[in-house]
Amino acid sequence: MKLQDLLKGVAVLESTAAPDTEINEVRYDSRAVRPGDLFVAIRGYATDGHQYIGKALEQGAAAIVCEEAPAGVPAVVVENARRALAEIAANRFGHPADSMVMLGVTGTNGKTTTTYLVKHMLEDAGHKVGLIGTNQNLIGDEVVETERTTPESYELHALFARMRDAGCTHVIMEVSSHSLVLDRVHGIHFAVGAFTNLTQDHLDFHKTMEEYRRAKALLFTISDKGVINLDDPAAGAMLADAKCPCLTFSCEKDAADLTAKNLKLHADGVEFVAATKGDLARVKLPIPGHFSAENALTALGIVLSGGVLIENNDFWGNTTVLDRVEPGQIFAETYACTPGEPLMVDVVAAGPSEILFLNVNRVLQVCPNACAYHSGLLRNLLALSAQKNLSLSRKIFHTASKSIRGRLLSYLSYQAVRAGSRRFTIPFSRQQLADYLNVDRSALSNELSKMRREGLLTVDKNRFELLME
Repeated sequence: MKLQDLLKGVAVLESTAAPDTEINEVRYDSRAVRPGDLFVAIRGYATDGHQYIGKALEQGAAAIVCEEAPAGVPAVVVENARRALAEIAANRFGHPADSMVMLGVTGTNGKTTTTYLVKHMLEDAGHKVGLIGTNQNLIGDEVVETERTTPESYELHALFARMRDAGCTHVIMEVSSHSLVLDRVHGIHFAVGAFTNLTQDHLDFHKTMEEYRRAKALLFTISDKGVINLDDPAAGAMLADAKCPCLTFSCEKDAADLTAKNLKLHADGVEFVAATKGDLARVKLPIPGHFSAENALTALGIVLSGGVLIENNDFWGNTTVLDRVEPGQIFAETYACTPGEPLMVDVVAAGPSEILFLNVNRVLQVCPNACAYHSGLLRNLLALSAQKNLSLSRKIFHTASKSIRGRLLSYLSYQAVRAGSRRFTIPFSRQQLADYLNVDRSALSNELSKMRREGLLTVDKNRFELLME
């Protein structure tokens, strides 16, 4: 492909590169550059791609796209290299996003579940759907591994091209705040963008909650329609910043466009009647917790705003539900917790109004009142794991809790069960643990300090002891 074709629509400030230069491939990592490639020098977190222009040229780069060009280099100078990379990538793959209906979800929690629910509903309506998210990417049923919630723009457009070529009509994707600020989704126009909620996260990058919120709000400047959670405290500001008409949803406020009536929370799921101004739909989702109702409303809002008709007024999650669990019962079961996410369950421990699942996936939904750090349940699990000689390697506790303490105690409880003791060593550094739990490192350290002062645990580097009685 010629350089001038790759640069269509890119705002070029000046250029010393020949427009008809033949380009083999586009690279933004100098280590991957091969003879005849175009190297785009972007400024990153830890390093600046401009420092590697010389290396890229040594490896045979035919031209450079950058914001500051060294003398004597075949360079194309642009104001913003990250945006230029997104535009070049779209040109490279033939603007694949333009041939599909793009749907985006942003927010601190609930994005992954919402995307799977949307995919399930769209597929029920006869569409082939691509999904981009934290756990994995999907092209229909084909699994494509992922390294981050929203890939860099070049990989993103390459993935869009695969989805287009496979016949996908819709793409539902998690849109992280990082991707919005760092222009990974620059140039992509969303038919519908949705906001789930806003809680403290990623403050190492955004610095303040308001900056974090404004980053999320950028999705509604590049969407035709918006879907906003009216129950979230940030809803008013998000609506004020939106540049598109928005549908609101709520589990509590009748003023919303889409509401959950007769909401019932059960140990094995939620059910409610989804009500709009002119229609009703019965919803039953076998994922417990109030947040499941919010996720279901988000998904319904996206699908309805996208013009997809749900012919059947009953929406059921694609999940096998455990009909009954007796106190103290332990058994093995394979079932789907979220559409498209098979879970291999090794243990289900139950007590009065307590159900706890242990599984091999990263995200685990825990029923209400089934806190893994509840001392009685923890003692039972320690005893049961020893009694049944259960192999818990590679299993993970993770609650649906939005709190740092909830996530942390769930993970530490898993380690206690795995070790068969309240004393154990974790395999992570503090930063790795923070990344794993998806929380800010400083906030994690503060929470650990509070828990030590409250006598809940002791900590010595990677060695922990849970003290709850």
